[in-house]
Amino acid sequence: MEADVDAELLKTCWTPLGFRLADRYYAAKFHIKAGQLHTILTDYESIYYEIADFIKKFSSLNVKLSGSEKTLLEKVRNMFVSSTTKVSNENKNDNTLEFDLEFVAGKRILKWHFSGQHLGSMNYIFSHITRPLLNILSVVVDECDLSSVTTPGSSSSFSDLFGKPTVQKLYEAVTAGSVAVENVSSTYSDGGSEESINTGTDSSNHNDRNSADSLPETPPPTSANEIMSDTVQEKEFKEIQTLRESPSKKPKLRF
Repeated sequence: MEADVDAELLKTCWTPLGFRLADRYYAAKFHIKAGQLHTILTDYESIYYEIADFIKKFSSLNVKLSGSEKTLLEKVRNMFVSSTTKVSNENKNDNTLEFDLEFVAGKRILKWHFSGQHLGSMNYIFSHITRPLLNILSVVVDECDLSSVTTPGSSSSFSDLFGKPTVQKLYEAVTAGSVAVENVSSTYSDGGSEESINTGTDSSNHNDRNSADSLPETPPPTSANEIMSDTVQEKEFKEIQTLRESPSKKPKLRF
């Protein structure tokens, strides 16, 4: 997968789904690049990824409906976040996650099918979940007065965390800054090498802060499982097949 697409997904905060899959909470990210819809789902332990020709797929599942790319993406996003969405045909194994969605929008029924490939490298979990959360904690500790913090009266589940508007804004601000720095360091050098945008390795900054009142800078990946070469990333994403379904030639209703 191209680095700039990955960077856009990295800057996008997770959106909690309005339903459970296999009795587990999930969250999603969506991004369109050159007509391709990139969707990633996670239960905060594993990540599943799908790339599909967006308009072609939407038309094949909703033959009488059409609209702009932006409008249709919002419709798909609403299907994933609504608690009234009907989920069927769930199928999960070691390599894939599939399910069908039906969502009532006025007098219309919208349909969607997700078929994602499991991303086996822990680098994705580290880049999209662990590092952003550690960075957010660092910002909170540095910028907020925590002396008056008391035990909350009611606890909220981890699945609700990314659904909070304040957390979403902080997530996007923190990751946007990180990606901007990593984009500079990932340009080609004279020797022809390029750093992966997801590794986030900048060792010069990790020993600058040792204050007992704040968290240290998020550490760089140190194990083999947290580092993945561009070749491995490219191979893994090439294995994700783009759906090639031809839409039926029927009159369409525009949103």
